[in-house]
Amino acid sequence: MKHRILIVEDNILLAGQQKKWFEKSGYEAVTTIDEPGARRLLKKEPFDLVLSDVRLPQGDGISLLEWMQRERIDVPFIIMTGYASVSDAVRAIKMGAKAETLSGLTGIGDLIVTCESRHSRNRKAGMLIGQGYTMKQAMDEVKMVVEGVYSAKAAIALAKKYGVDMPIIEEVNRVLFEDKPAKEAVRELMMRDRRAEHSALEWEA
Repeated sequence: MKHRILIVEDNILLAGQQKKWFEKSGYEAVTTIDEPGARRLLKKEPFDLVLSDVRLPQGDGISLLEWMQRERIDVPFIIMTGYASVSDAVRAIKMGAKAETLSGLTGIGDLIVTCESRHSRNRKAGMLIGQGYTMKQAMDEVKMVVEGVYSAKAAIALAKKYGVDMPIIEEVNRVLFEDKPAKEAVRELMMRDRRAEHSALEWEA
């Protein structure tokens, strides 16, 4: 019997991509766009996991989790959002979420769409740059705003301001703004010395 996943997401395209990804991995996935719809499904059908956006047309992901706890519906719950806030993080931690998870696994829905969807502007631009296009040539070909270009510039500015080492962001900026070949950037990143990335995780040499 397949494990069942409930996806609570009002972005129809994103929900469809997530559903397709889970089904390709051997799961059964059901989608709904808001908290009331999720409550109805959880009352009448069994699920092994709930994957919910925070911001929904009616209700929100955290209040859905609060309702599940009151109703004693004991199902693992993953919250995803592209609009994280301190107040949402505090609410989630009070309900048992781990701070490491909130700071590490963010934007999973957007990441799936960016990596998998042929409709993703960032993915299309990245594929073109990987084929040898310059950033300007790729953006001209996409003919739409490619947010990742501006995000990369903002990220490197913040990294320099606060003294944070961000080698991937540094290489992305060199590819975008200094016309460094993507293949060369990847090779240099892969040749970096290994190191522990998180103090809470054991490191095996």
